[in-house]
Amino acid sequence: MLKDAPEDLDSIVYYLVLTYRYDEQTLEKIIRAVHPGEEGKMMSQFAQDIERRVRESALREGMQQGMQQGEHKKAVEMARTLVSKGIATDVISEASGLSEEEIQRLSAIH
Repeated sequence: MLKDAPEDLDSIVYYLVLTYRYDEQTLEKIIRAVHPGEEGKMMSQFAQDIERRVRESALREGMQQGMQQGEHKKAVEMARTLVSKGIATDVISEASGLSEEEIQRLSAIH
């Protein structure tokens, strides 16, 4: 019955795999019902795709974290400059987005 199903079932199986967390045995049963004899091949393809998605997600997170660190570094540089010019801590905090405590620490170092 499912063996004669159209190739469109591949995308449905793929969706189920990515959306729901099936154990390996259940996943193999689903694949076997749709594509008998291709469990190993499809499991390998799913594993590769999941691995790719994890890598892409980690890369995005790393890039986002790097951007946040860069923004913070820029705010610290700006705050140091403003501290050296004698600007009030509350004004520096508002302009840089840094806390007044952070700016006071920068003032102590400067």
